[in-house]
Amino acid sequence: MERKKAAEISRSTRSTGMGAKNDSYLYSIKQEKELAPHKSRSSRTGNHGTKTWHLFPGRYWEARISRSNSGKGGWSVSILRINEDLTESHEVATIPEWLKPLLPKSALQEVEPVPYE
Repeated sequence: MERKKAAEISRSTRSTGMGAKNDSYLYSIKQEKELAPHKSRSSRTGNHGTKTWHLFPGRYWEARISRSNSGKGGWSVSILRINEDLTESHEVATIPEWLKPLLPKSALQEVEPVPYE
């Protein structure tokens, strides 16, 4: 039996304690739940880090926050597609009702339905 290959998807995180924050959350469309990262690393200070997921080809919801110390920025929510060749692409879509309770509360107040660039 051949094993399926998974893509390794990494996202950087940042939290300065002064209001700046960068973070990512992934959600399974099939299971309708948040996916925990397979690996999570942080710097000695805890201000910077990396989250890594191993994902099979398919579609997942991705929510990202990107906010500066001055409070500029906000949330973006998009569909993350892992292709058969293990590359990734993003699609804009309307947030489904089942996902809204799973998102952090501040995401629903500031969400922009555009993919992360």
